[in-house]
Amino acid sequence: IRYRADEISKDFWVLKEPDSVYRYMNLIETCCNLLDKSWSKARLLYDKACFETWQGNNPKALVLLEQAAEHGFCNYAYIETNSDLASLLEKSQLKGLIESMKEKTKEYALSDPIYEPAPDFTLVSTDGDTVILSELKGNIVILGFWSACCGSVGAYTMMIVEQYLNEHPSEFNFFGIGKGIDNPRAVNKLFRQTWKVKAPILVGSQDVFDEFGIEGTPHILLLDKEGNIVYSSIGYDKNKAGFYKKHTRQT
Repeated sequence: IRYRADEISKDFWVLKEPDSVYRYMNLIETCCNLLDKSWSKARLLYDKACFETWQGNNPKALVLLEQAAEHGFCNYAYIETNSDLASLLEKSQLKGLIESMKEKTKEYALSDPIYEPAPDFTLVSTDGDTVILSELKGNIVILGFWSACCGSVGAYTMMIVEQYLNEHPSEFNFFGIGKGIDNPRAVNKLFRQTWKVKAPILVGSQDVFDEFGIEGTPHILLLDKEGNIVYSSIGYDKNKAGFYKKHTRQT
């Protein structure tokens, strides 16, 4: 069902046919009901809000975004960077909703340490190097998960982390892990030349994302020297440096 929904979704983004959208959303809703996943339900409401703004129904879109937040949607980066929602960004109602999402992500990021062993992986970078996570024990590791459909947000998040690490050099290994990378060479050129990202970019997969429990992106994980996941941060925020300052020092 999800595969069929994704195929219909591609038709919509190319053809902008409302009928495709309704069919897509009905199928996704079927998935949500079958899987009982709150994130999927929240994302469905978010998608509906985007569609309503495209149709010019801004009041309905705001209600749907509030409902998405009630179901756990707090990835404000999606809202702030989605051109479909640009007409809503100056609305005080949406500004308040975004601020509440930021508070939720901050609370999540600053919650008690997780101390959960990280799954191992063997991935190849866009430069052609092989990286085995278990071989990095003894160093602090930061993993930045992102999706190819939102590559710019992933790049900006990596740039923020790089800026912090440049100002606070230590025993760090930082990797971006991208999902949906069809052309590693093109991605490498885009990240290196356009966005000036220097960190290694690993070609990830849905299986790796599932093993780490990654549902929303960008998602940052901080691993201690024993290979335990100790902190987690979801969402894009240019002011996230404080998160890294607090938790890398503790780690």
